[in-house]
Amino acid sequence: MNHIYDVIVIGVGSMGSASCYYLAKSGLKVLGLEQFTLPHEKGSHTGESRFVRMAYFEDPDYVPLLKRAYQNWDHLEEVSGKKLFHKTGIVYFGETDSAQTSGVRKSSQLYNLPIEIVSPKDSQVRFTPFTIPDHYECLFEPDAGFVQPELTINCYVDLATHHGADIKEQEKLLSWNQKNGIVECITDKGTYQAKKIVFTSGAWTQQLIPQLTGTLQTTQQALLWYKPKHANQFKKDKFSCWSITDPAYDGMFYGFPLLDSPDPSFKIAYHAHGLDIKPEQKAKQASMEEIEPLHFFLKTYMPSLEGEIAYTKTCLYNYSPDEDFIIDFLPDHDQSVIVACGFSGHGFKFVPMVGELLKDLVVAGSSDLPVGFLGLR
Repeated sequence: MNHIYDVIVIGVGSMGSASCYYLAKSGLKVLGLEQFTLPHEKGSHTGESRFVRMAYFEDPDYVPLLKRAYQNWDHLEEVSGKKLFHKTGIVYFGETDSAQTSGVRKSSQLYNLPIEIVSPKDSQVRFTPFTIPDHYECLFEPDAGFVQPELTINCYVDLATHHGADIKEQEKLLSWNQKNGIVECITDKGTYQAKKIVFTSGAWTQQLIPQLTGTLQTTQQALLWYKPKHANQFKKDKFSCWSITDPAYDGMFYGFPLLDSPDPSFKIAYHAHGLDIKPEQKAKQASMEEIEPLHFFLKTYMPSLEGEIAYTKTCLYNYSPDEDFIIDFLPDHDQSVIVACGFSGHGFKFVPMVGELLKDLVVAGSSDLPVGFLGLR
């Protein structure tokens, strides 16, 4: 049995790299299999910046999980020596009955989270790049901000290997099976065995697990970087993260301050169902049709902005039917097969919590975290 791994992790992106770290740190013999290089832009969790926020408008049931995520972001910074979480705050704009602003208020009230209600007059002074209708509500969450996903993945991979994990890049899983209590994985380069397997394979999950066929949907999302003429006013010490809902559009528009780079630009995006595709069809750049909502946003909410579009990219969302995460044991496999998928475009902020949660499911078969609502049922 010495040659058999304790656990194989399929997909070493954000969730997979965090899982490899927590599993290896607990003393297990871990193999992480990634079909691309690390990190890569063919999945869901790159793009230079991702929100971290706690006043969760999607569902207040996520707030206890975010509290653990916040603790684990601090832990990751401590053990890696890297600055990952930038608390710029997030400003939310929208009509008072919008799902976003009403949801932020609900979560903040239920869990006594700090949220500032900003008057229209003050918002014009504090958030000058935006032109916002007077009847919109303005809420500011001071403890929110952003993390850098590529740096996060690199940190977790480095820490996982430091604790003895075996991470293999550019090795694709072709098939897997379970027999006599052992999971066997056949890749394009070899065959491996383990006592347990964890799937953190994003948009490729339903190709690897036939039981989930038809359950998950993959969409391509457009990202746009804008190079402003007056860059100083968009740096993170002056410009917070932001999110705006418009009654004519589903979802929300959102964006980030400038990151430190030789040719600075800031990212804006539109969070709503994108182009329905297979993951291997993902384009490097967004089409004109895909960025049309972002043109609307710039014209409507930042009409005085001077500058130019620098470039576009795409990422993938992996939707579950109800847009809640799916983190559970696969039925009929004696708790030896664990699936974490369907993060539906709002999963990255939870990465450190998910890594620890998956470790608990592997080691103990359960978790103290309130994650029952994320089950396959």
